[in-house]
Amino acid sequence: MNVRRATEADRETLLSLWDEFAADSVPEWVPDARADTAAGIDRSIAFEAAYLAARDGEAVGFAAAVPYGRGAAELVELYVRPPARRGGVATALLREVVAALRRSGVEHVFVSTAAENDPALAVYRRWGFAPHQLELMTTLGELERALAPRPADDLAFALSLADDADAITLARFRAHDLRVETKPDLTPVSEADRAVEERLRERIAAERPGDRVLGEELGADEGEGDLWILDPIDATKNYVRGIPIFATLIALEERVAVVSAPALGRRWWATRGGGAFTDGGRRLAVSAVRRIEDAVLAYTSLSGWDERFLGLARRAWAARGYGDFWQYMLLAEGGADACAERIAEHWDLAAPKLIVEEAGGRLTDLDGRARADGGNAVATNGPLHEEVLQALTATPAE
Repeated sequence: MNVRRATEADRETLLSLWDEFAADSVPEWVPDARADTAAGIDRSIAFEAAYLAARDGEAVGFAAAVPYGRGAAELVELYVRPPARRGGVATALLREVVAALRRSGVEHVFVSTAAENDPALAVYRRWGFAPHQLELMTTLGELERALAPRPADDLAFALSLADDADAITLARFRAHDLRVETKPDLTPVSEADRAVEERLRERIAAERPGDRVLGEELGADEGEGDLWILDPIDATKNYVRGIPIFATLIALEERVAVVSAPALGRRWWATRGGGAFTDGGRRLAVSAVRRIEDAVLAYTSLSGWDERFLGLARRAWAARGYGDFWQYMLLAEGGADACAERIAEHWDLAAPKLIVEEAGGRLTDLDGRARADGGNAVATNGPLHEEVLQALTATPAE
């Protein structure tokens, strides 16, 4: 599902949705109801607080708010077509409206609904609205808190996605008829890679409407919702050769991360501010090594590195090509002390970055920026970070 800000070009679509709502809910005797609604939609579009939800190219709901005095707004429309209800569409729409109101400096939100409309009243009360004269009112902060996903719920969902992924990857692991193709970048992709991403996207669309997905195989969704970053099979080269060191990487950007390696019987996870853990609920913690000469340096490939990396490897106590997700999980567990990856994509690093950071380590790009989309990565236990960065980026001697 996609949720986006509505523009003037969407005016008739919003009105047609209202017509569908009005056919069952607005008495014929209400004067000028459609004209008033049209005027409200126009005001909300101008206020940049009208949002439209669509699924498979078909509009399924909309929400709209208008200015309501100084520092306040009124939620004038919130409608979801019956087939799309109970799928989180209303919540996804309202989150976008609330974000728009926050940008506009709104502090209080009002809504009018019929006193006998018990289902609507129950929903609004769950979102923090309380009676205020003839309307319901809440503060924007209370509404944001009510709509915010809870980390425990996000983690549980991510872990359930990993369960689905594991079932698919294990079922095709070492299969004699596994289909493997070569992508334009000359890397392999298997039928299992695509099957995992398709399944996870399907579930996110159904259970987290409004959220977006960035995946290795099927690209990036448009929109403004929360971003799930998926690598359906990290270390596909291992997978297609029957090597059990592969994993599915799942991240709700900067909030939740899961790395699941079913052929190893291992799983790691983290929530922002909640720590990083592995099997049996064991909390992860990086090492306390402070000298390169005492450190285990892990890497994915020698390709792209120059003499600076080789010099760092020679200084290390041990240099091992553990590679891919495995090196970062070993770092988070304290088994490795530094990792270097010359070429890496956002989906390769989003989940490992959060797990490493919640275990007490650091992950940056080669410029020292704490980001997963920098195209490369250096990860360490923390004390070694600046020294490793300096060694890899120092101006080569003439």
